Amino acid sequence: MSTQTLITLEDIEYWARDNPNNGYPYPLHDVGLSLAPVVLRLAWAEEALASGHDVNKLHARMGRPLHAAIENPQNIDDRTRAVLGRYENVDLVKWLLDHDADPRLRDLQGKSPMDEALCQSRYHKEKGSSVAEFWDQARQMMIQAGKKLEKKEVVEGGIVYRIKAFFSIGRDPKDNMCVFCRLGYFGHQEGQWLKKCQYCKEEKVHKWHYKPAVSWSNKGEQS
Repeated sequence: MSTQTLITLEDIEYWARDNPNNGYPYPLHDVGLSLAPVVLRLAWAEEALASGHDVNKLHARMGRPLHAAIENPQNIDDRTRAVLGRYENVDLVKWLLDHDADPRLRDLQGKSPMDEALCQSRYHKEKGSSVAEFWDQARQMMIQAGKKLEKKEVVEGGIVYRIKAFFSIGRDPKDNMCVFCRLGYFGHQEGQWLKKCQYCKEEKVHKWHYKPAVSWSNKGEQS
């Protein structure tokens, strides 16, 4: 991976207005949506984390911080419009995963960040856009992080948890569907498996233990 873009004092002064720690309630989401150089955004993310903000916090519109981090690849310098030759938001995805962001957590539309990355990848591939590789990279990073979380939970959960996990006890049957079949995207029929769907086969292999997007007690998150 290429080295991060060098930051000048002028850059720091210019982008200071974008620092989401200046009174914004969801700084870890806003860090992902900002067009500032990733070096600055990672510093802002550290600041937000130190202030007690949650890397998995749900927002009604933006989803989780991981959803926001994959909103765009960030491969163009917003000030100069120069192509950077790298996808800076890969660094932000890595930072979130390294700080315990859970890629299995869904938004209010029922999509996990892994689902969103898959949707974006397929959309851009069908358009013939090479930036689809950003979402492929981000998704693979999240899949690896998800596997580690699954293993950790199995170990910590004891024998009963292991039995339930092995037999998928307590899982919604739709969790074995890919996001396309579950939500009816890209020509798939909502709520029904498409015959020989390669994405559903992958879901069955992973057997992700998805968690509800939000409990009834905190459903009224800000929009």
